[in-house]
Amino acid sequence: LAPDHLELLATRAGILLSMGNRLEEAKDDYARIVELAQPESRRQATALLNLGRTCLKLNDAEQAREYFQNALEIDQNSGVFTADERSEIAKILDAS
Repeated sequence: LAPDHLELLATRAGILLSMGNRLEEAKDDYARIVELAQPESRRQATALLNLGRTCLKLNDAEQAREYFQNALEIDQNSGVFTADERSEIAKILDAS
């Protein structure tokens, strides 16, 4: 598979995020997905959501907030998130 294969990147990023000790690599993979994904797509919005989650684990709340807000903008335009995903983002933004 090509190194820019979106499914491969998403799978790898998810594994790296769950490992907890390779967060910078997960962040890089999610950022690459944002670049490669169709603009305003669910894939791009989900990558932004996961970038926010990753930044929170890296103790970068300011950057996380920016990613969450960008993800919500896509959702407001395209309706890509589930109610649970919207709720998760809202709780995080309200807490910060």
